[in-house]
Amino acid sequence: MIRLVIYKNKGLYSGLDCEGHSSKLSGVKGNNVVCAAVSAVLQTLFLYLKSEKCIDAVKIADGVLLFRLIEIRNPKLAILVDQAFKMTLVGMEAISKENQNEIEIIQMDDFALEKRAVS
Repeated sequence: MIRLVIYKNKGLYSGLDCEGHSSKLSGVKGNNVVCAAVSAVLQTLFLYLKSEKCIDAVKIADGVLLFRLIEIRNPKLAILVDQAFKMTLVGMEAISKENQNEIEIIQMDDFALEKRAVS
């Protein structure tokens, strides 16, 4: 099962943890359509945030994408980050709806993340 946790702190997105794989019912490793869909959606978010220099800490491994955001002080960038996360959640919820036993999505609001490296 794929477990996605989206973190918010004081109303602002502050990070994401995604770990796991979908079952072999969706395809074998390398050809698993659910894993491929999740990877495409989340990597797009990650690459966008990285290009905007919003990423503070990151861990990437097989079946793992964890990252934390810097404190965003630019109001225009904060809006773009908010919209990027919302679009990502729309995509992830659509994938989850079609594959209910494969993906768990948890949103942690007002979750104070400790300043720690995720690597």
